[in-house]
Amino acid sequence: MGSALSLTSRANLWLTAALLAASWLIYRALLFRKSVQRIGDHPGFRSLLSDMNIIAYLIPSGIPYVNDHIGWQWREKRLRNKRLDTSLVSSVSFIDNRITYTVSSPEACRILNGDRRKFQKPVKAYEILKVFGSNIVVTEGEEWRRHRKIVVPGFSEKVFELVWNTSSWITFELFKSEGWSALAPGRGMDVLNIPELTLRVTLAVLSTASFGAPLSWKQDPQASRPAGHEMSFVEAISEVSENIFWLLAMPKFVYKLPIPKIQRIGLADRELRSYMHSMIQTRREEIKNGEYSAKDDLFNALVSASMKEESEGKGGGGGLTDDELVGNTFIMALAGHETSSHTLAFAIAYLALDPEKQAWLFEELSEVYPPSHVSTYADFSRLPRTLAVIYETLRLHPAVVYIPKYATEDTWLPDDPDVDSEGRGRRVFVPKGTQCGIDTVGLHRHPRHWKDPDSFRPERFLQDYNRDAFAPFSAGARACIGRKFAEVEMVAVLSLLVRTYQIIPLGTPDPSDIETGADYTASSHEPTLPDLLTEKLLETKPGVTLTPREIGVRLVKRRGGDVWRTEDE
Repeated sequence: MGSALSLTSRANLWLTAALLAASWLIYRALLFRKSVQRIGDHPGFRSLLSDMNIIAYLIPSGIPYVNDHIGWQWREKRLRNKRLDTSLVSSVSFIDNRITYTVSSPEACRILNGDRRKFQKPVKAYEILKVFGSNIVVTEGEEWRRHRKIVVPGFSEKVFELVWNTSSWITFELFKSEGWSALAPGRGMDVLNIPELTLRVTLAVLSTASFGAPLSWKQDPQASRPAGHEMSFVEAISEVSENIFWLLAMPKFVYKLPIPKIQRIGLADRELRSYMHSMIQTRREEIKNGEYSAKDDLFNALVSASMKEESEGKGGGGGLTDDELVGNTFIMALAGHETSSHTLAFAIAYLALDPEKQAWLFEELSEVYPPSHVSTYADFSRLPRTLAVIYETLRLHPAVVYIPKYATEDTWLPDDPDVDSEGRGRRVFVPKGTQCGIDTVGLHRHPRHWKDPDSFRPERFLQDYNRDAFAPFSAGARACIGRKFAEVEMVAVLSLLVRTYQIIPLGTPDPSDIETGADYTASSHEPTLPDLLTEKLLETKPGVTLTPREIGVRLVKRRGGDVWRTEDE
């Protein structure tokens, strides 16, 4: 009898669980259907998991109807836009009942960036970037304006000049230390890991121009460990920059696990905080004593601007706290460091694959940098082609492929094309709370605004182009404040590299005409550069930003390249 009751109880328990599960599924299905109906069943993804569900990132990517809406922008590069005939691709998730739009219409993107009443930054999604302190990226409203008032003046012409000089100096050190300077004209050397070298270059610029801690190419990071520290400043910032993804993702208690790699990351985190707070106190004392005028780095500029704000009758509330100073310097410097490094690596790959564009760039460099020329920051404005190469690289390989916003009220966004075949306006309904993210890949490859959108054509940026169709640094009031810092750094490094060396793919014979590279043209060498090579050089891997996987090239010394020098040399 008891056994029969037990079986009955178990059956009832299972039946109850099944009914609850069925009720939950029906409830989710009704919510899902309602959300789809709210947006008029606009074309896009219908998925089990949303982009805010951690499970979607732990399972294999691209599973249809599960998580295929995550990362599709780079994976498909406007193919889905063309198939669905829309520049606003919707996504509705079943479990989270979350509606999102991925937007690549310049007209709609202009509204997302410009109408800050209807579309705002999802600050909560950026909480992870508070790892070193509150900053301009993670704040909104009055708090954001307070940060911006101090941070913007920090990016001054003095800082940019330091960036230029530092970038040039460290690039020359790279040439000498790696043995490239010793090459005779016409002789080449294989460089198998360009991304590793560009990371080291931008790290040195970061350390020197952002924090005022000069870092040479072959400096031993352990050689300058002050008493009481287990890492030098250079060791700490190197470790943090290399493991930024883990720092952002891991909770603090993980650092206590008996895993050497994780413990070292935790140590670097603590050491960098200690150094930066100590530097703030030192800088404050130097500024008070009038000793800061010779230091033009970004960190010093932020401390100076904050102290000035405090002294202007704000009662101490107008400046930034120490944590906020650290947070702003961290987010500006470390984020920019990785972006600049990866963009430089991709630019080098594009130039290796397109000798005609490289010859076009060298033509400018040979005029601006004649033999024995002394490089100065004034050269930056004389290198529009070099900057155009950087822009074209960012157009094809944007550092960030998705820039999120959210709707604060029910509204509409124009689709693209904005009229149908009968001349009626095409608008898409956006419910309150909907995330509307700018798809920079789709925006930058929009066929209505870019001729031959998938081709590397840097000269397009020397002509008129739709500014709303180009957002590598975001746009509007929330655009990246460190844009010019990155531009100056990348132009300095790339111009020096291309002026001194010709970049060719691995396995390619050294060209006979070293000065112009005329022997190495697309017409004569295209058959030896199959699409497979292009795909390998431009391949990406997961990262905080779009990250190059493996870029190897051959550098051939140009005639006259060895006499070009910087002012500080």
